[in-house]
Amino acid sequence: MLAAVGLEPGRSFFLKIQSSTIALVLIGLATAGAVLVSVFAPDLDVEIANRLFDPVANGFPAASQQTLVWLRDQGYVIVAALFGCIICALVVKLFAPQRPLLVPARAIIFLAVTMAIGPGLMVNAIFKPHGGRPRPVEIRQFGGQQSFVPWWNFEGGCHNNCSFVSGETSTAAWLFAPAILVPAPWRAFAIAGAALFTVSVGALRMAYGGHFFSDVVFATLMTCLVIWLAHGLIFRWARTRLDETAIDRRIADLACTVRRAFSGK
Repeated sequence: MLAAVGLEPGRSFFLKIQSSTIALVLIGLATAGAVLVSVFAPDLDVEIANRLFDPVANGFPAASQQTLVWLRDQGYVIVAALFGCIICALVVKLFAPQRPLLVPARAIIFLAVTMAIGPGLMVNAIFKPHGGRPRPVEIRQFGGQQSFVPWWNFEGGCHNNCSFVSGETSTAAWLFAPAILVPAPWRAFAIAGAALFTVSVGALRMAYGGHFFSDVVFATLMTCLVIWLAHGLIFRWARTRLDETAIDRRIADLACTVRRAFSGK
């Protein structure tokens, strides 16, 4: 296969290491940049939100635009469709244990783990319930009752489902996970599509007054870091990477066990 694309095995391995290293460097630089901007321009979040706010109507106009609301809903549809493919592959495996999975086993684990740890655990179980940061629509500058706090201050007036970080943006950024699994000729287009989708979702959340700029940025970076680590553990690093055949066999054994349990045999 490597010969077919004109690459020696060592050269292919080097390119994989190089691309993963570049990705980590980009995530690190973006995170450092976001932190520095927050330190030297602490009012940037409010200034950006103010440009999206209509003082005459005393609200964020985008929140009432039905077209934008429809576009927001499509984000859920896309993510649900991808998980639907995983569920369908497992259901088919349940009824035909000897057939190979329609979706590679390692890909199923990778996609499930990154969603569970990124948007699930880190964002919606740790930061949002305990972040304390009010949303733009909840602070006094935009008609609310609470005071603005920077993203690093966990002493804000919000007690649940807080602004830091953006859950929907994190879920959108999760699309980088399936994108990097796309075959090489199309991978760049898939990653570009995931990036465009993430930016669009983040921009909509800001336009609605639901999140600040830093909420969107850090949600994306956290999710990307989770994806990078999970991809290394499952696919890249020799000591931890999973064996496709072994996982498929274990899922087949589990499917047979489940079938026997339901059939009473």
